[in-house]
Amino acid sequence: MDKAPIFIHSLFRAGSTYVFSRLRDCSDLFCYYESMHELVAWASEDVSRLELETRVEKMHQLHHPELTRAYFEELKSVWPAWEGMLAPDIVYGGYFAEELDAAGAEFFSALRDAAPKQPVFSECRTAGRIDTLKKGLGGWHGYLWRNPWDQWWSYQIDPYFDIASRVIAHADPMPDPLVALKSEIGLTVAPFPGFSEARDYYDIRPLDFETSYAWFYGQWLYSLQLAISSSDLLINIDSLSYSDGYATDVADALSVWGITNIDFSDAQSPISKYTEDEKSAFKTIEKSVHEIFLRAGWKKSRISALEKLRNQHSPDLFAGGCLDTVGARQRQALLFQRSREVARSHKWVAACEARAELFRAADHDRQSLRRALDHDRSVLGDLEAIREALETERGLRNDEMDFLYTELGLRKEELNALNTELGLRNEELNALNTELGQRNDQLNLKQAELALTQLRVDQLMASVSWRITAPLRIIVSLVLNLWAGLLSTLAAISKPKQTVIALVTRVPFLRRLATSTINRSPGARRAAKKVLGLATELSNEQHDDQVSELSPRGIEVYNQLARKLAVPELPGHEESASGEPP
Repeated sequence: MDKAPIFIHSLFRAGSTYVFSRLRDCSDLFCYYESMHELVAWASEDVSRLELETRVEKMHQLHHPELTRAYFEELKSVWPAWEGMLAPDIVYGGYFAEELDAAGAEFFSALRDAAPKQPVFSECRTAGRIDTLKKGLGGWHGYLWRNPWDQWWSYQIDPYFDIASRVIAHADPMPDPLVALKSEIGLTVAPFPGFSEARDYYDIRPLDFETSYAWFYGQWLYSLQLAISSSDLLINIDSLSYSDGYATDVADALSVWGITNIDFSDAQSPISKYTEDEKSAFKTIEKSVHEIFLRAGWKKSRISALEKLRNQHSPDLFAGGCLDTVGARQRQALLFQRSREVARSHKWVAACEARAELFRAADHDRQSLRRALDHDRSVLGDLEAIREALETERGLRNDEMDFLYTELGLRKEELNALNTELGLRNEELNALNTELGQRNDQLNLKQAELALTQLRVDQLMASVSWRITAPLRIIVSLVLNLWAGLLSTLAAISKPKQTVIALVTRVPFLRRLATSTINRSPGARRAAKKVLGLATELSNEQHDDQVSELSPRGIEVYNQLARKLAVPELPGHEESASGEPP
């Protein structure tokens, strides 16, 4: 049986779990997944520890495909063939190892020999040692890769991937371009060699977007170059998902290695649509990494070749659709949250460093005091006095710690108060925005009503009936105005009582005209009310003998109006012999 090992190397979040699941379905293969894992190193003395990372909840959280068997089933099945053979520092410390022992060749050899069928290794922590493992173990080596923008965003699904990427900076040796990159972007390296301690150190010190993507992209670029020069096959998960014929080409290439009947038809790598601002941010960081690599000894032609290969498999060639604004807003919110976490971590680190400085000063004082006490003890021999002094010092330190905890509590209360106030301000802003929206809706409604009314007026004035009745409306308006003026004049003359009675009783035309006008004109109706009011007052008085009498001034006003209306005039009073009216 051919036991030439097959390696599928990749970085994190490049589709390795999917490819592993397809390889695992091949009956002629025995597939190990992530055997170069810090948990496997931890379990090299106790295989039961491998159960910790195989929970279904964890697989769903990481968006891994459903596996028909346990995550580390193959590793557990060949235990204890690899017992004690993977030291923890090999996982990340030997990431770019050039020596076989440091690269973990002995561990992989044990797994190869223990496999009942042709062994396959699907690994996410061996991209930097492809050449070393190929020289030491032979076999076939493929490299699985993905477009860096989607891959970096996929890292953000869990803090583990960013942290593990930073732990790679602990590797020894470290390639010159990555050494230069680490220095120029100011990447802080944890002062602890162990993975767990470094993980905790990085977990409370997240990187901002620019630093995080620059370090990731440097690894992505360097690993792709290593894969081109050392691996036997490059597999792009984006092309595998969306390029016609690419999956068949990959399957044909794998058949040469002994992998037959593999089906990649359901490959589906998530692809995002980015805004122009996001594209500009990514490209700016990539350009700065290129410049650092060039200063570290890379040729411009090498970078151009890598960019050409990347463009050949760009997901824009295969993924359709327009910009996903919801996704863009979600990414913007995540970056904003990330910046807040970075700012908060800086404050906490500064606070911790300040507290550490206080403790160092206190320790210096303690040591000085202890030296003084030792001197006193050597001189005086008073052990009891020394004990009391130490108890006093401890009490002081406890008081100082209590004070510090109290101060911390006050700061937390202040922070809570500020958060509460911020919430209130946000509620006020939301209320104002809601009211503004309502006002805008009302304004739009009124404008629509005004436009509709104007349209109806324009349509009416443009109609044939409106133009035909224009002369009639002018005549009616003149008559109505004349009648309104007549009534107003009658209401204002010197003796309204007699005039009202005389006009109402003697001029039927005016009665008919008054009736018609009152029915048509509100103005005439109001004037008529005044006249009728005068008549009512007159009917309540007991001077019937004066009702039928009108003054000469009243007759004159009436006759002027009658002449304008072409109605009969009233006869005037004749003067008496004395020259005075009767």
